[in-house]
Amino acid sequence: MPEDERERTGRRLWVAWAVVAVVLAGAIVAYARVRWPGYLPFGSDNDEYQLVGQALASFEAPLVAGVEGTKYPLGYPALLAVVEWLRLPVAPTALGFNLAALTATTALVAWVGGRGWPAASGTGSSARIEQPGAGLAAGAVVVTSVTVWDDVFSVMPELLLLAVVAAMVATLDAPLTRRRLGLLTALAVVAVALKALAILLIVGGLAVVALLVWRDRQQDGPDLTGELARSAVTTGAARAEPGVTVTRVLRPAGWAVLVVVAGLLATIRLPDHTTGYVATFFLEDPFDASLGRLGPLGLIGRTIEDLPNTVANFGRSLLRFEADEPVVIVIAIVGFGLGVVGAWWMHRRGPLAPFLLGALVAYTAGMALWPYRSSRFGMPLVPIAALGAAFVVRWLAERVPARQRGVQRIVGLVLGGLLLAGLVADSWTTVVERGEQAEETLERQYAALDALSAWADDHLDADEQVISFDYRELAHHLDRDIAALPYTDDTAVLDELVTAADADVVMKIDIHWARNRQLGRLVDAEPDRYEQVLDGDGYGVWRVGG
Repeated sequence: MPEDERERTGRRLWVAWAVVAVVLAGAIVAYARVRWPGYLPFGSDNDEYQLVGQALASFEAPLVAGVEGTKYPLGYPALLAVVEWLRLPVAPTALGFNLAALTATTALVAWVGGRGWPAASGTGSSARIEQPGAGLAAGAVVVTSVTVWDDVFSVMPELLLLAVVAAMVATLDAPLTRRRLGLLTALAVVAVALKALAILLIVGGLAVVALLVWRDRQQDGPDLTGELARSAVTTGAARAEPGVTVTRVLRPAGWAVLVVVAGLLATIRLPDHTTGYVATFFLEDPFDASLGRLGPLGLIGRTIEDLPNTVANFGRSLLRFEADEPVVIVIAIVGFGLGVVGAWWMHRRGPLAPFLLGALVAYTAGMALWPYRSSRFGMPLVPIAALGAAFVVRWLAERVPARQRGVQRIVGLVLGGLLLAGLVADSWTTVVERGEQAEETLERQYAALDALSAWADDHLDADEQVISFDYRELAHHLDRDIAALPYTDDTAVLDELVTAADADVVMKIDIHWARNRQLGRLVDAEPDRYEQVLDGDGYGVWRVGG
């Protein structure tokens, strides 16, 4: 290609990528505006992370009401502790981290999705064919995820983990080198420091990559490239430089496991250590310990039964919540399936597709085994579906003859724009509604906190003990020690805990329906012991008798 033609092609490509960047940035700003509830995050994990961060900033044991402060890895609370040391407002700064992580994730998946190996790779060339339209499609999946935007406005590490997973995807988008494996090790350590369950993605993905590297090393002759890479048997080979062994491939996973184990050992001597929910993992119901524990067969049975629900939650991480369960199951299977297939097709001969396959299988199995349920657990898989969208756009655009590269890019941009428009049409209303609902809920809950704080100032002595199901929220916002009531329907157990804590007052805020139901049963079972002294919109206070 003549030099001037190459320059014109490069200029057109730069303009196309600039269009992608502007469109995706505009979508992020628009979604951020409509989803902002007008209040800082409140409730449960949002407050617990800040409490543990405060404890770490003061070099105290990471406990909340003597329990549960150790149920999560300490990487994110440590970050919040640094924010405390810098004297920055914690919650607003955390929201800034989330928006930065969302932007980074969108940029990374767009970059990976917009690149790819040439359709005709028999020569062994590693040249890339850029397709900005595919990058636009990949970024669109991230930007329009309802679940992603629900967690943007939270003081939780989900968005940071999403960015780390996207960084791992970008790192694996090339043959393995020792330097890349070093970067993967650092990313793996950060991932499990944010969420221990990230270990499923890391170990599952790298195990498949290591298996294919081992198979590659068994072949006679050079690494699987060129003509060999086109065969159905060897397409999945994870290319690696000669000095990269199976042991080196597994090293990032080994460090991730070591970090998780070290966290368990460091907190096992603390009261009611619950790092990673170990204490509740085998419970029949993680929210009601009185129902007993599961045996091995019961655990296997629950895992099999929960597979459809797990896959449905993964589907909800991509599209709107209102879709019926069969619909979101199909969305999950098609979306993530296309992501793995697309990674093999667009980035053939590299370790990316094997990693995604292993990560997807391990994470699905692990989350089905996990006793807790939430659509946000599917967020780390969003980059896989993003690559699936990029694959579809790239495949359609490349139906245009290869000599018409400029037309291919225009077609790709049009297809990516149509996909973005369709996803926006699907999720925009839901995002707006959830923002409005969050605003109404938070307004009510902050009003309840103000009322409880005013009542405590007027009627509660400093040495009187408060106990509550909502101990994290009250401890953080009322700035006083609150004893914890656990989830259980056994009123006798609850009454014994009130006595053991020598509680003078029971408080509640309307946050979780299960807590309200259980508290109602407690006060109904002992009407002579619990006297309600404050009853308002979304809150209540009961004095404890003898």
